[in-house]
Amino acid sequence: MELALRKMEKIRATKSSMAEKREVWVSMTDPEARVMKQSDEGYAPNYNTQISTDAKQKVIVGVGVSQCGSDDEALVPGEEMLITTLF
Repeated sequence: MELALRKMEKIRATKSSMAEKREVWVSMTDPEARVMKQSDEGYAPNYNTQISTDAKQKVIVGVGVSQCGSDDEALVPGEEMLITTLF
């Protein structure tokens, strides 16, 4: 519970407006997870995972996990990881 409260305060500190501060949710069972919108329009604690594959060889070549609900911020770090690892 204390860890969840500390995480909530840390998230609130990064928000700018009062409206954003009211939307902060933290899981009491997994404070590192972020509450994200689900495909059924509900909300639940989650992590966002990205998997990079080599389609020709049919193998996974990279895996990433983030707390961001959007994949936008994962593209460049994923590419950099692949370049560093494979070349």
